[in-house]
Amino acid sequence: MTKELLEAIYDHREICRAVERQDTGLALELWEQKAACLAGEQPAERSAMLEALSQSVYEHILRVRGTAPADYRHESRQMYVRPLPQKALVAHGKEILRQYIRRMNQAGQDSDHIDMACCYIASHLNESLTLDTVAKQVFVSKCYLCRMFRSRTGQSFSQYVTGQRLDRAEHLLRHSGLSIDRIAEQCGFGSAAYFATSFRRRYGCAPSAYRRKMQEHHPARRAAG
Repeated sequence: MTKELLEAIYDHREICRAVERQDTGLALELWEQKAACLAGEQPAERSAMLEALSQSVYEHILRVRGTAPADYRHESRQMYVRPLPQKALVAHGKEILRQYIRRMNQAGQDSDHIDMACCYIASHLNESLTLDTVAKQVFVSKCYLCRMFRSRTGQSFSQYVTGQRLDRAEHLLRHSGLSIDRIAEQCGFGSAAYFATSFRRRYGCAPSAYRRKMQEHHPARRAAG
């Protein structure tokens, strides 16, 4: 397979930027040009191209906006799990792009609520955070907030909160001299034992071992601490 063909199948950066700007016309035009490169190729390669398009657009939206329609990422899979004729490649690609742009338009208000919730969580990690508490802070029902978290982040509310706590804890292990107990408290884990269990599940080692490993790799931090 030539370099040009590989780029046609997997490099969709220009299309992603057009989707980010919600420029439907340009996105569809760029897609037609890309799809034309596979007119004489095998159906399996067209399926690979469509899958790469869906994945690229989803990951780009997630990166630039912080949220993306995870539900549609999974729905679009049915379009590329089987070999495609050329006409289907073009049509399915256009449908994927239209759907992503449409859902970005619809996501404005939902994203505002999620953004508010995420900001509240980030500034209250040392507290007990429940779905009910956060929903009241952003003036939505807890059922709505639960659904939006799953849809926009691909995680449940509790998974997101735990992830944020672990991110904060990992930063403190790297950049502070706080004790493990103190880090667990500041990050809202309730106990050092629960913190250690959660941390080991993600990073594969205990917090104390992780800190020692980071200090070995960055001795200046150990001296500074």
